[in-house]
Amino acid sequence: MSDEELTPEAVARLAKLARLSVPQAELETMARELRKIIGYVKALQEVDTRGVEPTAHVLIPGLPLRPDEAAPGVERGEALAQAARHDGEGFRVPGFVEG
Repeated sequence: MSDEELTPEAVARLAKLARLSVPQAELETMARELRKIIGYVKALQEVDTRGVEPTAHVLIPGLPLRPDEAAPGVERGEALAQAARHDGEGFRVPGFVEG
């Protein structure tokens, strides 16, 4: 599918095939965003990669690592002062486990 063929109707069909629910009001925006993504991929396809070894992973062998050493952390009061919600002793977060 070319980026010219990526219409809101095509996005709706692709969403249905992928079993995704995309509101009608968002189809045009999604089509426009997907056309941009396809454009970026096309630009990447034009990059000359001759002589570049394929990358199997991003871990570079022999990369120097810093020692894993304990260091002083942030004081409790300073951390709590930056928190959206706290009780003076710790961070307050919404409950997420129903018991």
